[in-house]
Amino acid sequence: MAIPYAARLNAVEKFRVWTLARPDLIYLALGMPIPDTPDAIKEATVAALRAGHVHYSDFKDIPELRAALVDKMREQNDLDFTPDEIIVTNGLTQASFLACKRRCKNRPR
Repeated sequence: MAIPYAARLNAVEKFRVWTLARPDLIYLALGMPIPDTPDAIKEATVAALRAGHVHYSDFKDIPELRAALVDKMREQNDLDFTPDEIIVTNGLTQASFLACKRRCKNRPR
């Protein structure tokens, strides 16, 4: 028997509220920024859309982004990576798929 759509949404909302009280958890159920997305990101998004950037990019397609992430990781997290070690994904599903694919790559079938 299928769970009615409204009941599923209610359960998702209850879990979201529960995770807000648990800062040690990361809420991954829906793409709902908490708190609101900063204005600079909203403005950059609108500018990118107006410039015709309306599709997901390849995960190695933006070298400047990967270089900026290397700098951020070094300066703010004391971690040392190279741009070739950074993979930018378009969300949790793609990141999970790539992690599983990499993990399974060298295992016997």
